[in-house]
Amino acid sequence: ASDAVLETLAERIAEGEVDDLIGRLPVPLHAALKRGKARHPEARRMSLERFVGGVAEREGVPPEQARTHARAVLATLREAVGEEFYDVTVQLPPEYAVLWTDR
Repeated sequence: ASDAVLETLAERIAEGEVDDLIGRLPVPLHAALKRGKARHPEARRMSLERFVGGVAEREGVPPEQARTHARAVLATLREAVGEEFYDVTVQLPPEYAVLWTDR
């Protein structure tokens, strides 16, 4: 789940932000971020539905399960990178907030 979410996130956010995350996260998580960045070096627009669909496809699970995994991974990411998480969230549309808030 972690790899699927991080790879999809790396396709969605700016290359420099991906590099910042790589600098703050443990080495085992770097490969997924690098794959996503390599696939789409420029941040690409992606609806929440498409984001969750990308995670689901990579994981081979239904979208409902992928959404649950995305919430768990992003909550852990927020905890791991602290204030840097804000820099990630400002690059995402407001609809994504359901993945890291209780709404």
